[in-house]
Parts: sequence; C-alpha cells; structure tokens
Amino acid sequence: MESAVISVREACEILGVRPARLRYLMRTNTIDVGRVVEPSTANGNYGYLIYRDKLNAEIGRIDKGEYKRDETNI
Repeated sequence: MESAVISVREACEILGVRPARLRYLMRTNTIDVGRVVEPSTANGNYGYLIYRDKLNAEIGRIDKGEYKRDETNI
C-alpha cells in the first residue's frame, strides 16, 4: 500500500523539478500539493507535507493545460 504522504524528493522526481523550486512553489501557493508547516522557532526550517492524492490532482490539472508556465512560476 502506498503512503498518503510522500517526500519532497519523490514529488520532485514525479514533477521533474528541483526540491528548492517545489518548496518555493508550495510556500507561495502557486502549486497545491500539500501543506507547508511554519517553523516553530525563529531559526527553524519549514516543513512540507506532500499528499499523493493532491499531487496526482495537480498533475491532472497540468496535463489538461490548466496550468500555464510563465516567468512567475518557473
């Protein structure tokens, strides 16, 4: 059985983007594939929960042509 939550690395392999780009797209709400967890301290790191179902839905949206690449989201 596949896990409902996947790693940033696995999602990047599926989407064909670099991890830093996926994190940026998630933080700016350009792509909705999961949740961004705010750091608990001022010097902490963000956390990323990527849901397989949301990722698959986003891939379907891209395949249908609903997602347009431009300078703001590449």
